[in-house]
Amino acid sequence: MEGLWELPGRGAKPTWKEEDIEFLKECLKNESRTYNSLQLVQKLEKERSVKLSADRLRRILKKKGLFGNEPEKVTKENKTP
Repeated sequence: MEGLWELPGRGAKPTWKEEDIEFLKECLKNESRTYNSLQLVQKLEKERSVKLSADRLRRILKKKGLFGNEPEKVTKENKTP
């Protein structure tokens, strides 16, 4: 029974590769503009022919530590007295 869990082929196969995430990382680092997840999905589909949903890409980037860990900018609203 334990051997069944170790067999390959369980679940959906990823539609993206690590190189695709590296491509996005380089784009974010080299370009001066900012992107939201929908724009990143469109860029990935246009330039790398990889189809992902914006939600899925957001989860992948968050898991890799590339998204959602930016330090906040200090503004009058969130500045502590």
